Amino acid sequence: MINRRELMIGTAALGAAGVATATRAADNLVRFPLHVFAQDSAKMASFRRGVQVMRSRPPSDPTSWFFQAAMHAVSQEAFEDAALADPKILEVRDFFNQCPHFGAPSAEFLPWHRAYLYFFERILRAASGNPALTLPYWDYTNEAQRTFPREFARFVVPGSGGNEVNPLYHRNRQLSFVAGTHALTAEAVAIDDLMLEPNFFGRTDEDGFGGGLSDADAGTKGLIERRPHDQLHFAIGGQIGDVSGAMADVPRAAFDPIFWVHHSNIDRIWAIWSGDPGRKWGALPPASYFDTDAWIFFDGDGTQKTVQRRIYFNHRDLGYVYADEDLSKAPLALPPATGGNPGVFDVAARSRAVIAATRALVFSSTEPTVVNFSDTAKFDSADTTLQDAMASDVNDILVAFNGLSFRNAPLSGFDVYVNPGPADTRASSPYLGTLGLFGLDHSHHGPAGSQSFNVTERLRAMPKTSDLIIKIVPFDLLTSDSEGPLRNGVELEVASIELQAVSR
Repeated sequence: MINRRELMIGTAALGAAGVATATRAADNLVRFPLHVFAQDSAKMASFRRGVQVMRSRPPSDPTSWFFQAAMHAVSQEAFEDAALADPKILEVRDFFNQCPHFGAPSAEFLPWHRAYLYFFERILRAASGNPALTLPYWDYTNEAQRTFPREFARFVVPGSGGNEVNPLYHRNRQLSFVAGTHALTAEAVAIDDLMLEPNFFGRTDEDGFGGGLSDADAGTKGLIERRPHDQLHFAIGGQIGDVSGAMADVPRAAFDPIFWVHHSNIDRIWAIWSGDPGRKWGALPPASYFDTDAWIFFDGDGTQKTVQRRIYFNHRDLGYVYADEDLSKAPLALPPATGGNPGVFDVAARSRAVIAATRALVFSSTEPTVVNFSDTAKFDSADTTLQDAMASDVNDILVAFNGLSFRNAPLSGFDVYVNPGPADTRASSPYLGTLGLFGLDHSHHGPAGSQSFNVTERLRAMPKTSDLIIKIVPFDLLTSDSEGPLRNGVELEVASIELQAVSR
């Protein structure tokens, strides 16, 4: 196990407050936006060299490209192919398929991926031979950076001995996006509503910036995971023939080099959110959650590393900053480890009761789907009404989409509204959120999942005679060209929509 000093890169040991200050900024390594990073030919050469060296190592080597990607997830087919070339991989298979997409509370998504990127970056840096190398981030929140990065699109690049195969290239991507015919839409990457969320932990796994700790359903996701994270995976992976591209499929996603600059940007968004005023932890778990030695990763020299989970909740504690973050703003601080905190969240105390459920439904990827819940749902008894959901012992009322599945990765996202008017948008109160579909069932590659939205306040504001209307509005992930929108017509299937009462 390593201590905090070993984790830091050129920084002093942390003080009692546990927060790196702006005065230490000069000691931190800086992650740059990709379009700036790419202007430095030496940095790009180091990046490519590091990836190529990692690719050259045997799959059983913890510092190899295969091993690091497989820690996120790997298909059985890819694992068996690797075992034929390197039988030693059979001895390390327990380190694979560790990402939270396989069924962990949604709040694990951000800290696990931060740790994953941190140690991957250290391996990449050592492999490159450049001690100052950092992962760039693809800032697609910048309108000028929504085309596919050409540094990852080229099959060949100039090398010391002439043109050579680009190690950042991957063939299983949405081709028209890679070719520059289409770009990301504003709807796919918008974070305005995300950055207004004050709480990191939600009362349920689908509330809060980062999610919650109330269940291990693979389908439940916090706000940042739903959008922009999931939408980018589908836009990049897309559909190739009758299968999904690598980035659209959890077991293949981290094998595509674009994965790392996408997730660097997700981590950056968290870092910037954390420093903004008014941030709170929300439904804070007890100190034991943060003080647990969480997850096993591998350092640049291949040694195993395990540290307390709390280390990953402040990126500056790990010795890096982002080029565009305001260093005068300290990230949201956790309660100190000494003395701990009792927590305000008790998972065991929460239960869910189904009040009503609809039949199976299919959502179009081109036209809105309107569901009158009052007409199509079957209530748990003939005497039950929507207003029964407002019982005094109920804390939250959720609209849950159960058994979400699709045949191939859709090139559309899906927004959800409750009782909307004709002109309502994401900025309006009827907007509930965006469905996050990455990792859910398609061609039997993942579990069918459930996602829910908290409608408590909206239901309480409704007149007792009002119907409950759920509207699912598709939006394009990629922009139109001269021939119109790029859509693949994939429909979204749901086993039922439930009205759930969540109580303590």
